[in-house]
Amino acid sequence: MRGTVVSITADEVIAVRGLHAWGLQPGIGLWRDSGDMNAKDAYELWTRGLEHLAARRNHQAALILQKACDLEPEKGSVREALARALYNIGETQRAGEEFEAAMQLNPADHYPYFGLALCRARLGDRARAAGLLKIAIAMKPDSQDYRRALDRLAS
Repeated sequence: MRGTVVSITADEVIAVRGLHAWGLQPGIGLWRDSGDMNAKDAYELWTRGLEHLAARRNHQAALILQKACDLEPEKGSVREALARALYNIGETQRAGEEFEAAMQLNPADHYPYFGLALCRARLGDRARAAGLLKIAIAMKPDSQDYRRALDRLAS
């Protein structure tokens, strides 16, 4: 059926939207409950979310990445991507919480420190933001983005 144009009625559109609202996801030829989703589905959601992030479709990315995070809450990469999407749509407090979770899951990753620093700066906590940026710079000294962020914060 891929590549085939299908005509559907308004009632069918409403029915499909209703299925999404109740947490059901399209399967191959059938609908399945989101409770049946697994790590493979979480990976597919994560990659789709990253594609939306790259295309600057941050609201769509946040929705998809939240579902991936619900399936795999212990994956720092999923939480980091969700945090980026949330930050980009202005959900700074929630973004900070997700960056914090990503930091806890993978303390050796420099990016969550940077992301949390941006959140803290946006929320007015410049001292904490500066400390986090210094940690990120120490972890990745060649990052000009991190240095510029610290310079902007200092000015």
